[in-house]
Amino acid sequence: MGMGLRDRLRALLGAPTDLGALYHRRVIKGNAVDLGDLGRRVGVVAERLNRVRDPRPAKRAYVVSDLEYEAMTVPGQHVYVSHALARPLEHDAALAFVVAHALAHPALHHVMHRLATV
Repeated sequence: MGMGLRDRLRALLGAPTDLGALYHRRVIKGNAVDLGDLGRRVGVVAERLNRVRDPRPAKRAYVVSDLEYEAMTVPGQHVYVSHALARPLEHDAALAFVVAHALAHPALHHVMHRLATV
């Protein structure tokens, strides 16, 4: 019996959490991370979302200075929001929308579906 797409991707890329850890190191190394009020707000929003979402484990959210996308999540435990997107959002509900949207992609296996159609 041949390997399915998921097995082939794991063989090629390694475990998803390993890939996420590698990407996290690259993002943090190449970007300024907001540790001020905005970074704390996004962190608190992510903690609130973690209490009510599935699947686990909990994700940590970071505001980074320069990001290819406005918001994204990678395998593992990290969500990234660009400073340019987060800064003008005055209400935590708007930040929650952005973080929840980023969290939904891996939960719904969007990357795997996209790769399956390539």
